[in-house]
Amino acid sequence: MNQYGCSASAGINITDPISVDILSGCYTLCDTLLEEGDICLDGPPGSFTSWRWVLLPNTPLSAGSGPVTPLCLTTAMEGEIVLQVSQQYQNSNPPPGSTLTCTAQSEPFCLEVIECDKCPYKHIDGYYDLQCMLDAEEQVFSLHSALTIPDGWHYCGIEPEINGGFILYNPGLPSYNSFTHQLQIDGFLHVNPASDYIANNGLTGTLIICNDLTGEQCTVKFVIPFKECTETFWCMMDVEEIVNNQEVNPENWTVTFNFSFPGHYITNPCSLTTYTAYLGVPNGFGGFSQLFLGPVQFNATPPAFQMNTLSWTIPYARYLQGGCFMLRYLAACSGNEGSFGFICNLNYCYGEGGWGGIGKGRNDEETSDGDYLEISPNPASETLQVAYALEARGRIQLRNGLGQIVRDIDLDEKESIISIDVSDLSPGIYLATLLRNGAALETKKLVITR
Repeated sequence: MNQYGCSASAGINITDPISVDILSGCYTLCDTLLEEGDICLDGPPGSFTSWRWVLLPNTPLSAGSGPVTPLCLTTAMEGEIVLQVSQQYQNSNPPPGSTLTCTAQSEPFCLEVIECDKCPYKHIDGYYDLQCMLDAEEQVFSLHSALTIPDGWHYCGIEPEINGGFILYNPGLPSYNSFTHQLQIDGFLHVNPASDYIANNGLTGTLIICNDLTGEQCTVKFVIPFKECTETFWCMMDVEEIVNNQEVNPENWTVTFNFSFPGHYITNPCSLTTYTAYLGVPNGFGGFSQLFLGPVQFNATPPAFQMNTLSWTIPYARYLQGGCFMLRYLAACSGNEGSFGFICNLNYCYGEGGWGGIGKGRNDEETSDGDYLEISPNPASETLQVAYALEARGRIQLRNGLGQIVRDIDLDEKESIISIDVSDLSPGIYLATLLRNGAALETKKLVITR
């Protein structure tokens, strides 16, 4: 036999050697990979009189003539696979029809098929830290959590889905630590409706994880546990503006603001002693630079769903100039831990660019009442009005759903109202954060629409 795989013979012209180099050696592959049919063995270049792929000892897999067609592997091809080729040569001298056929066989490709579970996990564990942040429309929590990804799998980069709620991530999307196999989730969990959250004793979420070896995706579930919030805030108000223009002389016209707000905005475990309201312009240090009304005392144990009312009248000329003020509603409480208080700060602007205010209650032991942030309108489409107060210089940042900063504005004044152009921002949910000395003081959800 010569190098061409056939016996030497006088008068036979063999111009090219037969090449049968293919990928050789032994390989272990998951059955899930082979189900896709996209892992194939390539044949050598050139054209052959005949060729065939064979599973040894003698099971034909594919055959033909001309260029070799790649062999796409399946689970049934476990064993040694070889490529056998033949090339026919013609005698260059008479008599015609005298031929010589040369054959060759490749080194074997050894395939071992193993079973790989597509989705061996149904549930994953996690750590959850929930802090209550209730408002009038939905239940909101400050969420800090870490989901543990099983060994051999990793986070695919697709954010989790929450059944019966959603998460506004802070500062951005979840972060995955490949060394600890933990997916860190920080942000604000919104639960709506809260009744489902209570009835189901928590929320169920789904997360897609990926196999380290195959890339196979697996959907797993996790459960955010139920947390009972005993301090319920109904910190909100409705404002009616009435223009009193019965007088002939416009200089005598007035505008009356009628405020309506829940009489009961704190529930158990607070034993109420007093409800007190103030109306004025905050000075940024917990007090008022101008006090229009107050203190006004209200029933400390009002009936359920009772609304308290407060009225304030200003000259019509002053109304046309525009302005802002704050209704502060205090609940002095006593409980097992002694006396404490809750503050409901509600801001309102009138005249051009005015808006109705919905604020959020906060414990005055935890948050400085000198700092506040209000945004309007919400949803916004063109211009956003921001009312704020700071005890020192600060800034306001707007972040999109990916955590990217889309607006970053220095705030020089301690108390002011500014306008922010949002006409170029894509529709979606954003976070507006008030910062002082790099620390976030207050964050509000903002919706941009078109």
